[in-house]
Amino acid sequence: MPWAANPNMIGGPPAWISKRKKTMNKIVPLFLSSVLLIFTASAVAESALGLESVGVRYAVDDGEKGDFESYELFAASGALWRWGDAEDIGLGVRVEGSIGVLDGDDDSSVFVGFAPVFELSRADFPLRLAVAVGPTLFSEHELDELDLGGTVNFTSSVRLHWQISRQFGARYQYQHTSNAGLYDENDGIDMHVIGLTYSF
Repeated sequence: MPWAANPNMIGGPPAWISKRKKTMNKIVPLFLSSVLLIFTASAVAESALGLESVGVRYAVDDGEKGDFESYELFAASGALWRWGDAEDIGLGVRVEGSIGVLDGDDDSSVFVGFAPVFELSRADFPLRLAVAVGPTLFSEHELDELDLGGTVNFTSSVRLHWQISRQFGARYQYQHTSNAGLYDENDGIDMHVIGLTYSF
């Protein structure tokens, strides 16, 4: 392919090549710094903050609103309440907080979020099903062609979590973010999310 041999030629590489390179340039340092943060935090977080787990998430939009990605760090409490026998299927409630960046082709926005998480689980089974909904605050609400309306939005999600070992887990979730009609503009955005967790 001519552009591979001579990237300065007219037209350059295809747009998707540039986008993927941009993505990898962000994911690699984020992943390495997150791993360092997780293991540093594990020394104090369980006793000082009452956290059960921390992790990282990466998301891509479903293509309806443009070409967006997000990078996120999150932390979750232990179960605040649980209905059902500890050895059987039960419904638990925990809280989760996050901070991250929503990145478009030209614009980016820092966001923070908080949500109660309702989780269906069984002690001896590695898969957990959860739903969550809570506020998400954005530093910028206009990104490329997307207009979230204003600072305050709400994110709802459905999640499948796999506890690989006592300390490590992986998850997939589908989430929707919009402002619930608080503002005149309410484009909203749907995203596919993958994540890794470390439990204390």
